[in-house]
Amino acid sequence: MKRNYFTSLIAGILVLCCCIQLLACETGSGPESCVSDIRVLSHEGYYDTSGMVGNYIEIFGEIQNIGDKNLTFIKLTATLYDNDEQVIGTDYTYVRADILMPGEKAAFSIMKGPTGEDFESYILEVTSCGETTDVPYRDFEFLNTSSYIDDKGYYCVKGDLKNIGTQNIDYVDVIITFYNTEGEVISATSFLIAGLEAGGIAPFDTYTLPNWISSKIASYSLQTDVSD
Repeated sequence: MKRNYFTSLIAGILVLCCCIQLLACETGSGPESCVSDIRVLSHEGYYDTSGMVGNYIEIFGEIQNIGDKNLTFIKLTATLYDNDEQVIGTDYTYVRADILMPGEKAAFSIMKGPTGEDFESYILEVTSCGETTDVPYRDFEFLNTSSYIDDKGYYCVKGDLKNIGTQNIDYVDVIITFYNTEGEVISATSFLIAGLEAGGIAPFDTYTLPNWISSKIASYSLQTDVSD
């Protein structure tokens, strides 16, 4: 009887420890614990009424890793409000770069819709992230880059990406972040390149949304993100 009692007691303690560990992961030692290491540098929201199936809210922005560890799975959530400050919707996104090393920046975008005419404002916050010891592959060089506005009014960027490292890459995103004259993010886009061998060169050509902000773009930045 005593033996069964102690066996049950030990099993109960083990279950309790597991529950405590799970709770800790959810409330402080898990992904949420590095949120304070992320700074939202700037963001811009648009109420786009040009869609064929309704009106959309588009939010573009940029964050920076201000901590001392590599961060991944950085999630942002937008909460939308009407004129009476009532919540009319939420949506979330992950930044375009899978891993950010200390000091690095990355763009993000959120599209929510269709929405009604009652949209008035939004609140944006970083809701979760994770720490990693993985180091992103950054051995690329941009060549022959240029920008232009096409016949539909879209601001476009084109060029070539060269893999100057020793690894063959299956997929790499060219991420383009657009800024106004104050250095604030007003749009972002990306172009996926598949199969870029060591020493290889691949072209890219992409445009930003919405097209009516083309005249507000003063500069842009280029970066890469390698995914499996």
